[in-house]
Amino acid sequence: MSPRKELPTHTAEQREPEGSNAGVLTAFMQALLSGENYQKYLDDNVHYVSLNKHNEELRKIMPWAGEHHGVAEYVRMQDVIGGYCDFGEFSVDKVFGVGEDVAAFGWFTYSGKKIGSLIQTPFSIHAKVRNSKIVYFQFFEDTYATASAYRRSGKWNVENGQGASVVGI
Repeated sequence: MSPRKELPTHTAEQREPEGSNAGVLTAFMQALLSGENYQKYLDDNVHYVSLNKHNEELRKIMPWAGEHHGVAEYVRMQDVIGGYCDFGEFSVDKVFGVGEDVAAFGWFTYSGKKIGSLIQTPFSIHAKVRNSKIVYFQFFEDTYATASAYRRSGKWNVENGQGASVVGI
């Protein structure tokens, strides 16, 4: 991601103590979005999962989807994503953690560079933090909305249940 937006300031009740695992994820997101050195928050062997571990059809639409290992690969994937998207707003609604597990929830907007379709999508992150470094990072978003930012034409015929009629999208 390269939206380069500042995260909203948390209220005193929401602010995570500096050095807490939730604080590490928050600092990582702030650094990533502002163009600062976000790599310092990643373990050298970070395991990054974008959307889904193994989905070749999804990967044809979003080449960054899948599993990636190491800081260099994470940085490379951010460059790939930046080649496809122009980011707009980015809002984090909640960050919290239990032990090494940390979660973040929010939403962001972007448009596909080729088509220009503006979309808004919710996101969630599951991270594992050990010794103040992110060792695991999985990013989830609304893949239907994301795919629609790149959709040039075509139609899906969907039948989503027993007795349901086919819907064209």
